[in-house]
Amino acid sequence: MQFCGFEPGEVTYINMLTACVKCGDVETARQMFDNMSCPSVISWNAIISGYSQNENHKEAIDLFREMQFQTVKPDRTTVTVILKQVHAALQKAALHTENYVASGLIGMYSKCGRTEMVGHIFSSLPELDIVCWNSMIAVLSCCTKLSSSFQGRQIHSQVVKDGYESDVFVGTALVDMYCKCGDIDEAQKHFDMMPVRNVVTWNEMIHGYAENGRGDDAARLYEDIIASGVKPDRITFISVDCM
Repeated sequence: MQFCGFEPGEVTYINMLTACVKCGDVETARQMFDNMSCPSVISWNAIISGYSQNENHKEAIDLFREMQFQTVKPDRTTVTVILKQVHAALQKAALHTENYVASGLIGMYSKCGRTEMVGHIFSSLPELDIVCWNSMIAVLSCCTKLSSSFQGRQIHSQVVKDGYESDVFVGTALVDMYCKCGDIDEAQKHFDMMPVRNVVTWNEMIHGYAENGRGDDAARLYEDIIASGVKPDRITFISVDCM
């Protein structure tokens, strides 16, 4: 191409970078990258991925820092690749099962939509504390904001597998997630199965009915909460008023 007088453009470099990376020739890929006058985020991702695939975690992270110094804004791919590097480094240092570290990983993976990794990290922890539970419940909140019942179901499956479904706080978070994702029948199913409920659990289910146009069910549930002996609070009345 060059012999014929054509100057390579960024698309050329990206294709060559990808080819070199797939062949395991990261050194040549790096030479090409260094010859680029103003690499875009796609080019940065390609070379960072190359080091990542060759398990050169330090160089991948150093490039990520350099990328920020060059004021190139990372995208979702960049963050995902670097997150893997951090996770790998933590595993190598045997820090990935430390609760505070694991909670940070759970939070980062959840924001990247990697719920399968969230479940894996959570289930691998030898001991769970309030920080871990808060991180896990926050992951369900992320699913709620994304209206992603699919991702929520993945986490739900992991919770069931690990035997924590009966925990009132986790159970309430699941009810809230299903209601806000519009899957009111699944929310009701889980609500009915909960061995212990607090006033927040009742409120989430009542509000879920009201928000999804099922006022009769919300009214019925309000009567049930009175009959159960659980004292309604201000939020309960607000939820009922939404009907």
